[in-house]
Amino acid sequence: SVGQLFVTDGTSLGTVSIPGVSNVEQLVSFGTDVCFLGADSSVPGPTVTGLFRTNGTTFTRLAELNLVRWIVEAPPPDLIAGSGRLYMRARGISRLPWDPRQLWTSDGTTAGTRLVRDLRSGSGSSTPRGLVAVGDRVAFGAD
Repeated sequence: SVGQLFVTDGTSLGTVSIPGVSNVEQLVSFGTDVCFLGADSSVPGPTVTGLFRTNGTTFTRLAELNLVRWIVEAPPPDLIAGSGRLYMRARGISRLPWDPRQLWTSDGTTAGTRLVRDLRSGSGSSTPRGLVAVGDRVAFGAD
């Protein structure tokens, strides 16, 4: 992960940071915007991690997801774009260490960001990984 999010038009004057986000990783082109996983450092209190979208000027948090992988988890969250949607592996927002890792999707809006399906019922993680867009579908491995 990287500390800050920057955008550039290829010139020194046109290279600026987008304040308020940190721990940026997995940047993915999505239409005319960029979506990424990171932390919202613009709000006081505990760090809020999740899925974000930027138009190169400001950012919007699409979903609060427990993405704190750098403590004990690996591999990275696998954010990809396919068929006009985003897909990623994440935990829900309970922030409990046993909250299962599942496949999530987003249409690029807050309301359109959701769990795809609980592939392993109960408290077990399906830990989807290796996400690959194939035509209008996404292939992945899971436990």
